[in-house]
Amino acid sequence: MATVPRVLCDACRGERNVAEVTVVYGRRPPWSADLCAPCYEELFGVLSRKGRPATRSNVRPQHKFQELDESAFTV
Repeated sequence: MATVPRVLCDACRGERNVAEVTVVYGRRPPWSADLCAPCYEELFGVLSRKGRPATRSNVRPQHKFQELDESAFTV
């Protein structure tokens, strides 16, 4: 017997047209929610029309590189 995964909307518990939304705000850790199209439009409709394209992803930590002296390495 096969099992089929179901993705439900976190707001209305519907099954149709559900996608994951990841929210990154300030220094808080990112979080995700599954939303259907009507709930997304209800919750983020005004912001999606006034928003702008994302400039960079803050989901993963940005890497910081430091230049080391050659004397720091030993063979």
